[in-house]
Formats: sequence, C-alpha cells, structure tokens
Amino acid sequence: MSKMELAEFSDLLERHGSLLADWPEEDFARASILLDKSEAARSLLQETVAFEEALDSFTAPEPSAALRGRILQEADRALRAAPARSIASGSLMLIIGKGLNRLMQPVAVPALATWLLVAALGVASGVALSGPQVSEDQMLAYYGSDTELWVDALAIDTQIQNGSGS
Repeated sequence: MSKMELAEFSDLLERHGSLLADWPEEDFARASILLDKSEAARSLLQETVAFEEALDSFTAPEPSAALRGRILQEADRALRAAPARSIASGSLMLIIGKGLNRLMQPVAVPALATWLLVAALGVASGVALSGPQVSEDQMLAYYGSDTELWVDALAIDTQIQNGSGS
C-alpha cells in the first residue's frame, strides 16, 4: 500500500466527499493513515465537511408578496403594451406571463435557486479543472533533448486542446 500525499487526498475528497466510510477500501485505509499524521489533511477534511454542511443546509428565501406582485404587474403591463402582431405572438406573451406566475410558486423558487447554485458550482469547477496551458518552450525545457518523448507529449497536448483526447 503506497503512502497517500495531501494532493491525492484533496482530489479524493472532491471525488468521494467527506464521509470516508463511502470511499473505496484501499483509499479509506491510506487516508486514515494520512489523517493520523497530517494536520493539513485534518484541516482539509474539516473544511470539506463545513462546505458540504453549508450546501446541505442551503434554502432559498421565499419571495416577498411585493416582489411577486411587481413581477406579475410587469408581465401584465408588457403583455398589454406589446403590439398585437398575430395570435401566435400574443399567445407567446400569455405563456411567458403564466410561466412567470408558476415560477413564483413556493415550490419553484427553492428549486430554481438550487439549480442556479448547482450551475454556478459546475461553472466554477469547470474553470478550476481546465488547468494551465503549457507552451512548447515549457515542454522543451521539461523534456530536454528527448525529442521523441517531446513530440509525443506535444501530440497529446494538441489532442486535448482540440477536445479529441481523453
């Protein structure tokens, strides 16, 4: 069994969550050893637990009656002010108005807020996981004179940038 480093522990926390009992058995054993020895690992686990608890306890506030009223009034005003071009365009405005009314229902608002939070987290993780780009000069400095290895690495990097790599 190999020793677990803090970076690997952090990656596994993101993948499996803070409940170590849910981790694969070997990773659980290695993480337990790291947690016994590393204050940084214990701190990272505590931060992850706090973050997960915050996500679990999040509830969207109910919209006030005044806000609901303003939105519905604005939708009604827009519906009445829109030129009557055709039955289809009038129907579209009616559908939008009814959709806004449904959106303001007590069940829909928390669901929408949750969806927006998940979408924001998805964007944030996508940005965080995109990683830095490596220039040819950096690759040459790293691989040195091993031309074959350098060419292979450049081909893989190009595939990844083009979206055809794994």
